[in-house]
Amino acid sequence: MLRLATLGLTGCLVLGVSCMAYFVVTDIRIAQQLNERFDQTQNQTSLPDYRVNGLLVHTNDGWADIEILERSKQLGFVSMSYIRRDVSRNHLRPIFFDPNFRSIPWMRDDLVGTGIILDSSAPFTPLCFFITDAASVNRHHFGCGGYLETDDQNFDWLSHFGGYGFELVPERLSHKPVPQPTFESTYKPGRGIPTCQYYGIQDSFDYDAKLLTDWRTTCAFAIDQESFRVALNFSRKYIRDYNEFLVREWSEMSSPVAATFYVYSEDKNIISKQDISSFRQEALAIKSQYFFRTGKALPIYKMNLDAFRSDNDSLLEYEFSDNNPLSLIWASQEYAPTIKTE
Repeated sequence: MLRLATLGLTGCLVLGVSCMAYFVVTDIRIAQQLNERFDQTQNQTSLPDYRVNGLLVHTNDGWADIEILERSKQLGFVSMSYIRRDVSRNHLRPIFFDPNFRSIPWMRDDLVGTGIILDSSAPFTPLCFFITDAASVNRHHFGCGGYLETDDQNFDWLSHFGGYGFELVPERLSHKPVPQPTFESTYKPGRGIPTCQYYGIQDSFDYDAKLLTDWRTTCAFAIDQESFRVALNFSRKYIRDYNEFLVREWSEMSSPVAATFYVYSEDKNIISKQDISSFRQEALAIKSQYFFRTGKALPIYKMNLDAFRSDNDSLLEYEFSDNNPLSLIWASQEYAPTIKTE
């Protein structure tokens, strides 16, 4: 992924056609690999599926894009979604993007159609997995703990926990503010920060829609191989909303991002051509800003939202106009002042 940093802008200009060919072949190969992972269901390894198949994607929200921004630094995590064709098929919202984004006040209209895809082999730290939108931003324990109720919701937590046999509510499940523990004291390597074990969930036949599909009460699955497989079976059943896969923020380590994307669809009821163009421009700006801050260039792909409903469509599509290496040179005057010199 350090392609332009290795070749250098000047070297790319000198190499000309050879440089272009290198970038085109590399970017197309990465797209093919990511598309294969989206379609792949087999896992003959001892690793959890998210390390072997499927994709972890984050829709940009102003808290994190290729780089970690201040809000995610404060939270300590980034919210991703795990997508795979067989798991995400026919989900109404397989990723955070919503066709009605303009009517949703907390969505950034300029960003919600852009995002990032993680490199599954990168040393990122997985925290936990929710089968639905869990409002992780309003949870303690690095987004994996209990939901912190707001004053106007009036949810009957006493009846909820009583219905599951709790006399004393574990701190990790508390709906009241609790002191944020240190990461080292709460995170278990290979397991993460789960909470579903408190409810005795063993397999997907114990499908408790009341518990698992309410954003306030849903629990966090562990990130080991077997727990994640059980969680995916739940996720297949729940097709209304996207899932949440939380990853520890990476501001103090190398970025695990493999590629960036912007969404599109042939169905104008899902996204208009004007919005596609706007999201494309935003994705290009994020890529250019990142390059001129770090010297690292990442590919951009079109994410075809129709692929979640049709087995005949590829999820990611390569466009040379989005990845022309010379475009980074043309954009240099706009973003060059942000280059780090230290």
